[in-house]
Amino acid sequence: MPSGINITCKKIFGQLLIAEKPYCTINDAEKKQLEWGKETFIPLQPNVLIKITVQFPYSAYPNRACGLATITTQLQPDEIQTYEYRTPVVAYHAGTIKRKS
Repeated sequence: MPSGINITCKKIFGQLLIAEKPYCTINDAEKKQLEWGKETFIPLQPNVLIKITVQFPYSAYPNRACGLATITTQLQPDEIQTYEYRTPVVAYHAGTIKRKS
C-alpha cells in the first residue's frame, strides 16, 4: 500500500467566481491538480519531510496566489493522512488546511 495524503478542497457557499480547479505544489516543485468537492489521493515518499501548498487560480487576480495554505508533514510507511482545504472569505487571503485523520 502506498503512503500519501487524501485531500478534499471545499469552497465557501456562494463563491461562484472561483471556477478553476485548485492545485497543490509539493516541496515547491511538483504540481498536482485537485478537484473541488472531491477527495484526491497524492502518493508521497515516507520518512521524508514534505511541504504541501494548496492554492487556486482566480481570474480577478491572474498573477497572484489565491487562497494559499501550506502544511508540512512526514509520513510513515503505508500511512495515509487525510486533509481538508477550505477557501478564504476573500479570494486573495490565506486559505486553511486541517488534518482530519
